[in-house]
Amino acid sequence: MPAAAMSEESRAVARRFFTELWNKGDLRVADELIDIDAVNHDPAGPQLGMGPEATKRLIKLYRNAFPDLELQIEHIIVDNRMVAIRWVSSGTHRGEFLGAAPTDKRVLLEGISILQVDRGKISEVFTNWDTLSLMRHLGGPIAAE
Repeated sequence: MPAAAMSEESRAVARRFFTELWNKGDLRVADELIDIDAVNHDPAGPQLGMGPEATKRLIKLYRNAFPDLELQIEHIIVDNRMVAIRWVSSGTHRGEFLGAAPTDKRVLLEGISILQVDRGKISEVFTNWDTLSLMRHLGGPIAAE
């Protein structure tokens, strides 16, 4: 596949990952977009395994805590099969999250995700986001340390 076509395919997969899977919570999309051996690298997040099922568990965890969760893509850079995305998320804390009881607080935070797309599916995700600010805002266990 030519590099331009590969880049466009990668961009489309990344957009669906954010809009359909994360924002709409359509977990069926994970089976279409996530490779069976996909690995999620997020030093601040829970390690839930690999592949589409792990991605579904991760999204459920966040969307149960923040049912109105929305991630907005601010910048997207694509180079063949690698997609770098700077995003801003918002949501209302209505469920337990990483030890923090629901606060009904509206939270905003920023992050960066780099997705590797192989043969039309995400094979790796590298994410870094402002976890400390979130937990301070929620009054979770990290805030007390």
